[in-house]
Amino acid sequence: MAAAKRIGEDGGDVKKAMRYLDEAEKIEPQNPELLRLKGVAYGVQGQFQKSIEYFEKLLVLDPNNPEVLRSIGMGYMNQGQKVLGQEYFDKATAASQNTAPAPPSE
Repeated sequence: MAAAKRIGEDGGDVKKAMRYLDEAEKIEPQNPELLRLKGVAYGVQGQFQKSIEYFEKLLVLDPNNPEVLRSIGMGYMNQGQKVLGQEYFDKATAASQNTAPAPPSE
């Protein structure tokens, strides 16, 4: 999986990275980093529905993760589903506020 991540981060061949990710998924189908990388890779390729599907799998593992919610929102926006995309952006904002550290008490 590290090789796939490195290829993707270096702006390399996304299809080659996907081959590594597909193999890794056979071994660790619930690996959060794998799910994130596949979601990103599908998004980069313009396959927004597949991207959303992988981020939704990740959301099951971490339901209040603002970055995951934002990524799903972006996928919907890219598909032209602006209302649904905005709903996920709003959920991401709420999740960010709920996970922010509490201010120090005086």
